[in-house]
Amino acid sequence: MILHQKRTGLFVIAGIMAMFQSGFLLASIQQRADVLRNGAEIVLQTAPVDPRDLLRGDYVTLGYDITRIELSRVEGSKENTRRNQPVRVFVQTGSDGVASFTRASFDSTAMPREGEIMLLGTARSIGSTTLLINYGIERYYVPEGKGLAIEHAQREQRVDAVIAVSNGGKAQIKALRIDSKTIFEEPLY
Repeated sequence: MILHQKRTGLFVIAGIMAMFQSGFLLASIQQRADVLRNGAEIVLQTAPVDPRDLLRGDYVTLGYDITRIELSRVEGSKENTRRNQPVRVFVQTGSDGVASFTRASFDSTAMPREGEIMLLGTARSIGSTTLLINYGIERYYVPEGKGLAIEHAQREQRVDAVIAVSNGGKAQIKALRIDSKTIFEEPLY
C-alpha cells in the first residue's frame, strides 16, 4: 500500500513538472509570436558579415548602423558604463522607409519621444568614443545553401531587415528584403 502511494506521488510530481516545462516553452513561443504579430515595425539597412553555425545550419549575420554609436550621442552619465549594461536606443523612420538612430540612453526610465521607437540593447563593447550594442537581431537563420547568397547580396545590393519591436523594446526579425523585395519571412510559430 505504501509503495503504491509513493509511486502515485512520483507520477503526480512528474506530471506537474512536465506541465511546468510545457507551459514555459509555450509561453516563450507565444511571447515571440506576440512581438512578431503586434510589435511596431521598423526597417533597418544591413551590412555584411560572414558566418556559419555547425549545429543550426546557415545563417546570415546582420550588422546595422545602430550597432555602433558614438558615446557622445548617448544621453545621461557614462561614468559607470560597463559591458552587458542595458541601453535604450531610439530610432525614427525616415522618408525612405528606413529607421535611423536618433538617440540612446543608459537611463532605464528613458521613453520614446513623438515618432520614435525604442529598442532595448546590451552594451557589447565600450571604447573611448564608441559603444557597440547587441539587440538580439544580429543573426537570421535561412534554409541551407542560402546564407552565402544573401551575404554576397549585402555587398552588391540593398539588404534590409524588417524588425518587429514590442512596446517594451524587444526586437525580432520579421523578414529579410533585397532591394525592397521580401526574400524570407519569419513564421509566427
